[in-house]
Amino acid sequence: MSKLPLQGNSSVVPHRSPVATVSTGVVLLLAVAISFVLWLVPGASLVLLPLRPFVAFVHETWHAVVAVLTGGHVKAISILGFTGNGYTLTIGGNPLLIASAGYVGSALTGGVFLALLPRPNLARIAAVALFIVLGVAGILWNHNLAAWLYLVCVGAVLYTAVRFLSDRVFVVLLGILALQLNLQVLEDLRYLLALSAATKVHSDALVASHLTGLPPLFWALLWSAVSLALLAGGLFVGLRSSPRRAARAVARLTPS
Repeated sequence: MSKLPLQGNSSVVPHRSPVATVSTGVVLLLAVAISFVLWLVPGASLVLLPLRPFVAFVHETWHAVVAVLTGGHVKAISILGFTGNGYTLTIGGNPLLIASAGYVGSALTGGVFLALLPRPNLARIAAVALFIVLGVAGILWNHNLAAWLYLVCVGAVLYTAVRFLSDRVFVVLLGILALQLNLQVLEDLRYLLALSAATKVHSDALVASHLTGLPPLFWALLWSAVSLALLAGGLFVGLRSSPRRAARAVARLTPS
C-alpha cells in the first residue's frame, strides 16, 4: 500500500481507493448473478453436477447431527451418486426435528456463508469447519468408498481455495456455492411440494405428517418459507455489513 504525502503539518495516512469499500458487495452480486444464470439457463446446470453430492452430504449430515444432538443414534448415511439424493437411517432422538433438519439445516448453512462473505477470514474458517463436520460424518456413517473419494476431492479443492485464493476470488466462489446450496434446497422443496400435494411417496414431509397429524403439504410449505427467509436474510446481512465494515475501516484511517 502506498502512502501519499500531504502538505503542511497534516500527518501521513494510508490512502484507500473508494473501490475497495464496495468490493465485497460487488463480488456478492456477481456470485448472485452467476448462480441464477446457472440455475435458470437450460443446460447450464450441468456445470454444477459435481455439487449435487455435496448438497446431498450437507442435507443428510444435518439429519445425522440433529439425531445425535437429540439423543439418537445414526446407523448410516448414503449418498446416491450424482443424483443429489440420499438417505440417513437413525434410531431414537427427536424424529420431528430430525425430519426438519435436512432442508432447514442446508438453507441455514447457505445463509450463514452468505452472511459471512464480507468477512473472508471467518468465511474461510466456516468453510473448513463445514468440511470437517462432513468428513467426520462420512467416516463414521458412510462406508462407501466412492463417497470417501468424493470427500477427499472436495477437501483438496477446499484446501486450494482457502490457502491460495485471494479474498475477492474466494468470496465469489463461496458465494456461488452458498447460493447453489440454497437454490438446490428450494428446488428440492419445489419437488417435495408437488409430491406432498399429489402422492404419498415417502419423504421427510410425510414423516413429519405421520408424527404430527398435519398434512405433508403443510411441512413442505413451512420448510420452503423458512428456507426462503434464510436465503434472504443471508443476502441482506452480507450486502448490508460490507459498507458498514468499509466505513469503519475508513474512519480508523481518518486523522482526528
